[in-house]
Amino acid sequence: MHHDRPNTAFVMNSRPVYLEERNQQSYLFVTQDSTVQFVADACGNVLRSANSFLEDDRFSWQCVEGLSGLETVGQTALSNSALVLIGGAEQAWPISAAELRLLKPAFRSARHVCVIGAGVFLPLSAGLLDGRQISVHPNFRLAASEITIDADISCDVITHSGGLSSATGYVAASIMISELVGEQAGSVTKQALDDHLGLNRPAQPADTLEKWRLLRKSQGHPVITAALEVISDNLEDPLPIRELAETIGVSSRQLERACSATLEMSPKQLYRKLQLRRAHTLLTQTKLSITEVSVASGFNSNCVLSKWYREEYGELPSQTRKNVWYGRAA
Repeated sequence: MHHDRPNTAFVMNSRPVYLEERNQQSYLFVTQDSTVQFVADACGNVLRSANSFLEDDRFSWQCVEGLSGLETVGQTALSNSALVLIGGAEQAWPISAAELRLLKPAFRSARHVCVIGAGVFLPLSAGLLDGRQISVHPNFRLAASEITIDADISCDVITHSGGLSSATGYVAASIMISELVGEQAGSVTKQALDDHLGLNRPAQPADTLEKWRLLRKSQGHPVITAALEVISDNLEDPLPIRELAETIGVSSRQLERACSATLEMSPKQLYRKLQLRRAHTLLTQTKLSITEVSVASGFNSNCVLSKWYREEYGELPSQTRKNVWYGRAA
């Protein structure tokens, strides 16, 4: 999906994508009524999580209730946004003549259009499908087939077709937004999002946020990918760098070059970064003592942990632990 042109064909990549152009992406959520606001919130959370993974406010969004809300947005904003029409799963979404006059230009000028649940009734009733395929909730398939013969109704829960994405229901909506994020920000980001948000069932526990950021930064470099796996499995008892290199089948020099070229750090710094992330997680999510955190993170003393932790996070481990319980001082 190319966001710089309206209604271009959406093609899901079969190859891994690690980095894409850094252009801002905005989404306009239009809800059928207040009962589906939670769906907009869930979709917004996918975008919020993507921003966190990317460490960049690449995705922005706003929400209005009802098609009349399109009047308050303006055509310029619409032309730069993906329009997401969020309907329920029980009742059809009727559209008045006045709303139709708002919908048609918005539908045609939006960079991309998504419909969820009863949102399918809007392009169906307005005759805006132009032969594109659309996913329809089982509750609405009979009615959809009666409204227009133009509809190519898919049995899939999610469909992407010629600049139009559709999801049959609430869970599918979050997955659909994740797929759109992945097309723009890369499949590594999408996989991390899906694991983080529970949108799939990973074969093994989800990796840490830090690991995904490093993997993405390296653009999936095979040496870095292998090194991250081995390091993650050996944080409490760190391997010497020579042994790490031997384990992944490269020389120490090759490992050094790969880390320097893709991550701008040494293998030792890479190892330490993941150790510190584990320490931070344990400090903020468990009641382990700082000594126990030091041991579990592979540091041989509290002093060593404190030195590197302060350099990475700008405060001592004890301060992080205190902030968890009492908050940060103003």
